[in-house]
Amino acid sequence: MKKLLFIFMCAIISANANAQIWVGGEIGLKLSSTKVGDFKMDSKNSFEINPEIGYSFNDKWAVALRLGYAHFDNAETQLIDQTVIGNYNRFRIEPFVRYTFYKAGKFSFFADGGIYYSALSKSNYDDALHTMGVGINPGLRFAINDKVGLTGHLGGIGYEHSWMKNNGMKLKNDTFSFNIIDDITFGVYVNL
Repeated sequence: MKKLLFIFMCAIISANANAQIWVGGEIGLKLSSTKVGDFKMDSKNSFEINPEIGYSFNDKWAVALRLGYAHFDNAETQLIDQTVIGNYNRFRIEPFVRYTFYKAGKFSFFADGGIYYSALSKSNYDDALHTMGVGINPGLRFAINDKVGLTGHLGGIGYEHSWMKNNGMKLKNDTFSFNIIDDITFGVYVNL
């Protein structure tokens, strides 16, 4: 029995020898103001933080969880049936799978595929704008060394369903997206 337990433990250790945990994420800040002469017409600011933690099974496959918070001041957004301007907060949770399909030296090319839920809230609406989505985002990873690296995502393909309640009426929207340049993000990760 002890030998069988020893063999089982050795198999688990060797199966996980290439596995590793990584943490990282992205931070974004956007400051914008419009002036005519010395008169300030408009200002729109936003801040976003998206930490993530992942587990690499091997050189090809990983699973991860990304959380997100964003705050938008005086931002313009589409709330299903109308464009509104105001202050918003957005919370997001996104479990995903990462598949690395090509490596060249310190560069790796991957695709993240996952599902997400987000809630965008504005104070003068009955309910937040809720969104459930699924998407695939291509990315690039550059390993600075064995512990630290940089990542970037470029666009993606996806589907999302949004809903909210306003003035007692439930509003719904379905969106299919295919973009290459619109959503470019950069981040840092650390292997533990």
